[in-house]
Amino acid sequence: MGIEFTNGFSITKNPPVVAVDAIAAQLAGSQLTAYNAASVGAWIKVTQTQYNNVVASVSGATKKGNNDTQINNRDVAVGYQDYWVSFGAGSTPSFQIDNGEYVIAMITEAWNQNGGSSQLGYTTLFNGTTITNIGGAAGLTVGGGRDYYVRKAPTDVATETRYPVLKMTKAPNAVLGWSGFNSSNNGGTWTSNPNGATSKIQIVTTSTKSW
Repeated sequence: MGIEFTNGFSITKNPPVVAVDAIAAQLAGSQLTAYNAASVGAWIKVTQTQYNNVVASVSGATKKGNNDTQINNRDVAVGYQDYWVSFGAGSTPSFQIDNGEYVIAMITEAWNQNGGSSQLGYTTLFNGTTITNIGGAAGLTVGGGRDYYVRKAPTDVATETRYPVLKMTKAPNAVLGWSGFNSSNNGGTWTSNPNGATSKIQIVTTSTKSW
């Protein structure tokens, strides 16, 4: 579009550049409607295909936590309902959120009860005493099936190394051979999980903000 003057000069006005939300671009239907209506940073339940599309299409998206084989197995129930659970053995975490990263998606799985919710959080020391939530609660869970979530255009980039923790209001499905700890007092004390069984978890992070 341009404006032409009588002296022969013209000014061309370029249309404004509209930023594309790379997370929203992978959603459709009711999930996209819910995403658009949600508050910034909130969790939105999506389909497995939409979750996979976010991983494949959002720049820098990286899976952390349980690998896909562990995610696809249904191992055993654990009794950590309403407990915070951390991931690692001894003083060594299994995975972390690195400085400069955003958390954009996750998978959790309740054992066999419907209607619960999952709350992802972090500590800045492994098994630390201060837990900070990442977004609000994510739900509703479907017992016996994996629940897939993405976050609405998060702005809370990590400003230090962060160690994920998870609390579910229904008993989670556990991954055998996956070490971790549990806390019944909001991180005041941590107890090692018995028998090498710890809540299933996969998160997706990126250091590239494309929304």
